[in-house]
Amino acid sequence: MNFPISITPADAEMTVLLKAVSLLNSYKLAGFDTPKKFVEIVCEYFGEYGDYDGQQKLKAFWAARVKDEKLNNDLQRVLILIGK
Repeated sequence: MNFPISITPADAEMTVLLKAVSLLNSYKLAGFDTPKKFVEIVCEYFGEYGDYDGQQKLKAFWAARVKDEKLNNDLQRVLILIGK
């Protein structure tokens, strides 16, 4: 079932979280259907996420447990770079 969802964020923290959910959805729509594929493409463009802590952060993002504006910006950039 596809339907648009409109949410007005209550505060800055919710704004970051909503952006993260939107980005995660965009990655899944672009064909990144596993955390492994997602981590690989992000690390290809942003090596700073290639260490253990960075990969754990990306896996937590995939599970929708990260609210991080810098990470959101980096992930948005990767989508642009891969043409999605």
